[in-house]
Amino acid sequence: MNPNTEADRRLTPLRTGFLCAILAFAGLTAASWFIRSESWGNLCGYTKSFQGEAIGFPFEFWRINRTHHGGWLIDFPTLILNVAIALLVGTALGLIFTRYRNWFADRFAAHRAYDANQKHNAAPTFSLRGLLFFTTVLAGSIAAFQKLGPSPELLACIIFGGPAILLAIAMFPSAMRWENRAWIIVGFAGLLMASAIAIGSHLSMPFDRVLFGVFISWVPQSVAGAALATLFMLVTSPPQESTSQ
Repeated sequence: MNPNTEADRRLTPLRTGFLCAILAFAGLTAASWFIRSESWGNLCGYTKSFQGEAIGFPFEFWRINRTHHGGWLIDFPTLILNVAIALLVGTALGLIFTRYRNWFADRFAAHRAYDANQKHNAAPTFSLRGLLFFTTVLAGSIAAFQKLGPSPELLACIIFGGPAILLAIAMFPSAMRWENRAWIIVGFAGLLMASAIAIGSHLSMPFDRVLFGVFISWVPQSVAGAALATLFMLVTSPPQESTSQ
């Protein structure tokens, strides 16, 4: 047995569990803004007031217009404590993944085999249904822009609904390879972000403020979506026909 291969087999679940915990803490930290802040309206241009904003999980380490320890805007001891907690949880989760690595490997292998079989049997091009879906999304987006214009309402749709749109784009075309879907998702994500920046500029919002809103909203939703998809894969089995072909 190759010792390097055996070491990789042991380190891979450790890295996976560690990365999952770090992503979870990143999502929870971003989501904490919505709990700790007094108003959400300034994310979409409804108000210019930035009072009462704060962020931090599990402990608050930043609040607007508050300084810490010699004038720093961030409470670094608390931030370091949060990072230490995330590292400890990541290590623990990595050890759990390592302990049950065979079970995790079997579950993922079964789904990968089913996906590979579906790709082999599926047409590599757009289906008529997929083409209709993308046409509808594009037409609906243009209609919404014409109806709402560069308004706070449209910016709110992008900031709070962007991940749902990208998820629908990722999951709907059943006859498309994931590699092609990834390129489409990246393209649509870039288009949504560019639209958000353009709308924010029209509303006289600072450039970094628009990006802050996208980060604060998209990161928790993306992490939650990935977590739910992974849990669904772990607790369900692929259709029986995948094992008979």
